[in-house]
Amino acid sequence: MLASAQEESIVIDDLSLSELNDQIERVEDEFYRVFNLSIEEEHLKVECADWTPTGTHIAQRACQPYFLSQARNQNLRDWNNQMDVIASPEQMRVRLAAEFEELTAAINSVLEENQYLRELHHKMVGLRSFRRNKTCIFFQLLRLLLLVLLRLFLSLIHI
Repeated sequence: MLASAQEESIVIDDLSLSELNDQIERVEDEFYRVFNLSIEEEHLKVECADWTPTGTHIAQRACQPYFLSQARNQNLRDWNNQMDVIASPEQMRVRLAAEFEELTAAINSVLEENQYLRELHHKMVGLRSFRRNKTCIFFQLLRLLLLVLLRLFLSLIHI
């Protein structure tokens, strides 16, 4: 657990993508731990967990409020009981618009009152931005490599 967002210095340029993801996960966990302790409304508390989408073995991480987890579970139970269709993520956002507005207000309120949470938020945004840039560079290099390999392959079959 981090005692202060400034306590731990990390040179993000030196991190691999995996290490960067681990660091983001640590900061997210601490951010939501502090947020959850700062509010009384149980339905607004946020939990992060790994899940594996259907058709893949690659786990993904998602952080979501309790009210969303409950609504998804209820929608699935209703679908199993043939009382409803499975709602898309967009349909769930529309159905839960008031709850999402309440969550946004709660997060903004705690951010305004809690310096440590603001530091964690700033760190999280910076790490995510760096990951986006690093991933973009990786895919640009991969694309370039594939183009070179394709040209090499084409030159070999034309010989």
